[in-house]
Amino acid sequence: FNRPIVIDSGLAGTAFFCSGNTNGTTQTYNGNISGSGTFHRGVDGQPQVGGGTTILNGNNSYLGQTRVYDGTLVVNGAISNSWVIVHTNATLAGNGIISGFVQITQGATLSPGTSVGRLNIYSLSLYPGSTTVMEVNGSTNDLISGLNHLDLAGTLVISNLGPAFVA
Repeated sequence: FNRPIVIDSGLAGTAFFCSGNTNGTTQTYNGNISGSGTFHRGVDGQPQVGGGTTILNGNNSYLGQTRVYDGTLVVNGAISNSWVIVHTNATLAGNGIISGFVQITQGATLSPGTSVGRLNIYSLSLYPGSTTVMEVNGSTNDLISGLNHLDLAGTLVISNLGPAFVA
C-alpha cells in the first residue's frame, strides 16, 4: 500500500486499523498513517494462522496505540506519537524510529533490524518472560539506540550469523 491512511475516531468512539494478514504473508505500508485512531497488527483474542508480517515504511503519526497481537511488526520508517505494546507470540523488529514508549510483554519478542540492524526507541520496557534477540555477524551487530528510559527483564538471545567466535 503506497497511499496515506487516516485512522479517525470521530464522534462514534475509537477507530482502529487492523493489519491481520495470515499464513506467513507480508503486507507493506509505504504511505504515512495518521489520525486519532489505533493500529493493530492482528486481532486481540483471535490468534492468526501462520502469523504474517506487517512492514511500516512511512512516517506514521497516528495518536492511538500500536498493538501487536501476533506475527511480526517491522518498523522501518517511524512511529512518532504512539505507545507500542507487543503481546504474547508477537515480535517487534525493524530499522526505524519509535519516538514513544514500547512494551515487550511476557511471551513477546524484540528483534532489532531485519537481519543485523538498528532500532531507535525512546522508552523501552522488557517484561519478565519477554525475549530480546540480538544478531551478530562478524564486526556488525544489532543495536537498540536512542534510549532515554529502560526497564530490563526477560531473556537475551544472541544469534551468531557469521563465523564462529574465537576466544
